[in-house]
Amino acid sequence: MAREHFEYMLTPDGGRIRYRFWPSTCAVAPKAPVKTVLLMQGRASFMEKFSKIIETLQGKGYHVWSFDWRGQGLSSRMTKNRHKGHIDSYETYLQDLRQLLHLIILPHVHGPFYILGQSMGSHLAMRFLAESPGIFDGAFLTAPMLELNTGGYTPSLAQKIVNAGCKLGLGTSFVPGHGSYNPAKEPFEGNLLTHDRKSFLTHRELQKKNPDLSVGGVTFGWVKATLASMETLNHPEVLARIEVPVFAILAGDEGVVDNTNAQTILSWLPEGGFKIYEGARHQLLSESVCYMRRFWEDFDAFMERCSKKNALPKGRLVESPQLARVQRIYPTLPNDFQGRQTHP
Repeated sequence: MAREHFEYMLTPDGGRIRYRFWPSTCAVAPKAPVKTVLLMQGRASFMEKFSKIIETLQGKGYHVWSFDWRGQGLSSRMTKNRHKGHIDSYETYLQDLRQLLHLIILPHVHGPFYILGQSMGSHLAMRFLAESPGIFDGAFLTAPMLELNTGGYTPSLAQKIVNAGCKLGLGTSFVPGHGSYNPAKEPFEGNLLTHDRKSFLTHRELQKKNPDLSVGGVTFGWVKATLASMETLNHPEVLARIEVPVFAILAGDEGVVDNTNAQTILSWLPEGGFKIYEGARHQLLSESVCYMRRFWEDFDAFMERCSKKNALPKGRLVESPQLARVQRIYPTLPNDFQGRQTHP
């Protein structure tokens, strides 16, 4: 994947969001609708990291789209120091997502449309589903970032600290204990992400070969924005707006996000469910073979249930009025892509 061609979408504020489309590699009946998955990655990730997941989805008959969130991967960064994990507001993430969907992706979706989310991507998936119904048919979420792991600080104290830091002009500064990414300081032994040594080292090598992919720790501003977004989402009346099936996998050996109230929060979903993979670590899309086998079994079962529920896909909004004047940059798709449109 590292040598493949990626596309860029320009945002109204001059940002560049990197994205890509991968067509299904599974033969389907002529004119049959093809299921599409939008892979929404977690914090500090990049598309190359998910090559195996994408290839497997293609082989199962899915078209796949993915992108690098603003501030990570090869999308525009928010600070001069590329290693700072920073965002001004989660509304920025969501606006980029809306633009990508309405102007780039949705014109090419002609069948069931699902989200596969990881960590921060799972959180943003739930935000989007609650605020923008009628686009997706379901979401399969891994290690959802429902509450932030604030280390030795209580959430209320962490909130006061980051608020004070931002008022003092430290919004783009690393929070205490965080810094730039250094592969030498990221050994496999004792990592909080995965039991799979090969995937861990592969991801680290990708960043060594292309340091621009790397993101280090988070800033005061990122923490403030994240806590604010969680306060927006984590209410029964908000999650009740999500009308499509949602299934979440929680890591039993979670050390990155806080799962203390995850089961309660997920219970507020009208069509929600979850499983706990005991012993699994945070990066459930790059865990060891035993966990990946369970993941694909649960993913396939969820998609089968969604297919029965949504035998006739609903119509979708293709373009929102507020995006009408945004510059359009269309992807390069294969000539045999089903439903391909020609644009001037």
